[in-house]
Amino acid sequence: LSSWNNPAKGTQYFLSALDIYQSIGDENGVAVCYMQLGLISYMLQYYTDALKNLNLSIKAKETPVAVYLAALSYTELDSFKLAKQYFSKSIASYIHNGDSSGLYESYMYLGRLHLKTEVLDSAFHYLNSVVKRNLRLNDHLSLIRPYAFISEYYLKINDVDKAIFFAERSFESEQNRKTGSTDEISSIQSAKVLSEAYAKFGNYKN
Repeated sequence: LSSWNNPAKGTQYFLSALDIYQSIGDENGVAVCYMQLGLISYMLQYYTDALKNLNLSIKAKETPVAVYLAALSYTELDSFKLAKQYFSKSIASYIHNGDSSGLYESYMYLGRLHLKTEVLDSAFHYLNSVVKRNLRLNDHLSLIRPYAFISEYYLKINDVDKAIFFAERSFESEQNRKTGSTDEISSIQSAKVLSEAYAKFGNYKN
């Protein structure tokens, strides 16, 4: 967690650890260090650098998390074909490993990718599956981001009432959060949808 508060120091520590793991031939350690370096770059929005490190991590030892993070990075760079390939690999690994948490997080961002590429039926399929699963878990915090993303789907199909409903549920839940770190991505996403949805109604004050 300190890496996100101080990415420069985090990078320094991981590079030092990487040298040690490389010197003793520890592939697992090398893979973890490159993945963490890639994650720091991703969080700083240096997506090309993130991919460089993530692919080095995958080369050392392929893990579904590194593959998933690479898929996210390709999405941000609008390399959608590669992003889909990496999502498919991470999803297959999560299914094989029985990791439902990783699986549905991949589904959520694959749904977001389909939103970006206007493949709306597929976007709804993946996002709705995440919403249904998290509702079954009765975990309201886990619904903040999928609600934010699915609200954009409803805005795109011009179902403005549902767009506002889900965006408001996401935004209000995030504003009322009492535990965990702030989810700025969800706040920005839901606020953006609410702004556009209210504008469609001519409600410019809201």
